[in-house]
Amino acid sequence: PNPKYALPITSPCSAVLGGSVYIQVMTNASGYQLRCKKTLPSGSITVFNVRREKVTIQDEFKNRTEFFINNGTLKITNVERNDSGQYSIEGRRIYLIFVMVLAYAAQLGDILCNFS
Repeated sequence: PNPKYALPITSPCSAVLGGSVYIQVMTNASGYQLRCKKTLPSGSITVFNVRREKVTIQDEFKNRTEFFINNGTLKITNVERNDSGQYSIEGRRIYLIFVMVLAYAAQLGDILCNFS
């Protein structure tokens, strides 16, 4: 499969505190080496890596984060305040920056952000 390539743009994505967010960054990540990083005031931290069809989630995100290679979707559950901020997905022929913003809604629910 030949996935679409994300453009190097900054895209907003809203998430609800305590809810789940699904962020589709490409249509299929099979065959790609990817790194997702979150920007912090002191630099950046890695959220996950994809290499040789294996996803490695870093410890800080392990219990609430999944990345689905088959559809290029990042899932974060039980969204916390410190999840908001700028993230980047980097790999060969792909570079995407998205900003997750907390939306204060009366009802918890799942939100899908599609950048593919």
